[in-house]
Amino acid sequence: MRIFVFLILSLLTVGCATLVLPVDVPNIEKSASLNVIDLRPEAEKSEKNKIFSLSIVSNAYGIYRIGTKVIEPNALRIFQHRVYEKFSHAVLVPEVKVHHLVVYSNLKSELRRGVTGGLLAGVVGAAVASSTQKYGVDGHASIVNKEEFDAAEKEYLHALYTEEENPDKASVLFVYLDAEIDGKRTFIRTLTPLRFEADDKRIPYVVGVEAAIAYFLDQPA
Repeated sequence: MRIFVFLILSLLTVGCATLVLPVDVPNIEKSASLNVIDLRPEAEKSEKNKIFSLSIVSNAYGIYRIGTKVIEPNALRIFQHRVYEKFSHAVLVPEVKVHHLVVYSNLKSELRRGVTGGLLAGVVGAAVASSTQKYGVDGHASIVNKEEFDAAEKEYLHALYTEEENPDKASVLFVYLDAEIDGKRTFIRTLTPLRFEADDKRIPYVVGVEAAIAYFLDQPA
């Protein structure tokens, strides 16, 4: 619960000092020389969080693009390291290009429950008020159709889930990763829980990012 509230506070620090969680990645210094060409849209490189709507009646309510400075090292640096680990014994250093690496959160249903229950005292209040709600959700991973992704009229649409993916309408994280390794381009999307059980000390954002990277690297070469 403590980490969940931390993430909510981080989402609200638009234009303020960003809250950053340090992440221990063993031997990360070894991968610093691996060249990763960052071709992401400028919005995906932003350290600031993007709130798509504060209106509870909006379809975009409770959906955020999470800035790149939530953790240190950031998601792109972790991706660089995981690629290095996979190809560390290769004869040739791989050429790596990243077209998309972006994280969204969808807290819509959980925040609306807090509001309709009359317990809201700001967004953090909604998160605390709904802490007794059922919020378990299995992770999901899939290949993304680039044309469908590009065709989305509004960015927040990338952070919508189906009933099959999230039947309890729990708060979740989406990670999109579109990258090339030696010319082989793969575009994936993962959905992971934004909150775990009370005794689970993992950082949901890190779990989501690592799951996306692992799924990406598991795809056929």
